[in-house]
Amino acid sequence: MKPLLLALGLASTLACGGSIYQPSRVANFDPDGAAEVNDEDVRKAFEAKPQLGDKFNVAYFSFDASKDGDVEKAVREVPGVSSVYAIPTLEATGKHRYDDAPTTAPLSMKKLRLLAARAHADVLVVVDYSRKTEISVNALAALNVFIVPALFLPFRDVKVESAVDAFVVDVRNGYMYGHVALTQQQSKAHQTIYSDDDAMARDEWTALRGELSGALVKLAQAEREERATKGPGSHT
Repeated sequence: MKPLLLALGLASTLACGGSIYQPSRVANFDPDGAAEVNDEDVRKAFEAKPQLGDKFNVAYFSFDASKDGDVEKAVREVPGVSSVYAIPTLEATGKHRYDDAPTTAPLSMKKLRLLAARAHADVLVVVDYSRKTEISVNALAALNVFIVPALFLPFRDVKVESAVDAFVVDVRNGYMYGHVALTQQQSKAHQTIYSDDDAMARDEWTALRGELSGALVKLAQAEREERATKGPGSHT
């Protein structure tokens, strides 16, 4: 009886569980900077108008620095982008490259706009990537009465969900050009403990990167079409 319980316990340990990866939480991101908001900010938000020209400079901040290259490619694919500047994590949050400790000081959109302004950018793009992995056992787990079968039986069911949120903001006045929300999800049944769950996340990110590029292009095109229809400076 004890070996059986031990084996089942091992199977549960190896199979059940999950994880959440959310770098913006570690960065203590507070988009509106609640402590900074006052009536003057609200008034300015109502008065803000789009100022996107035919050519514009972009600064972006990605909470996951490992995705910077892909994010920059997505931004450069937008017609009209003249230059792209990546806001360094150290400058934005004070976090060093190998520091995993949560940031105590909140990071707001205002601060990111200031950093973008220092680079003479017209538009700020803030990209948040996160993923969630869920692992459960299937009926084959009942066969794990010994340790050896647990090492080879496909008794794990894996689900991975990835998400991207992107904010596109005018650096000068904070006008929100748009918010992009994207998700990808995969599920694989009957996986062994050796299955590459991270490969599912990588595939999802590849798809999300393409969707992000398309969404940014659509935002820029929609703004140009509205400007062409109403005329420059006629946004209400």
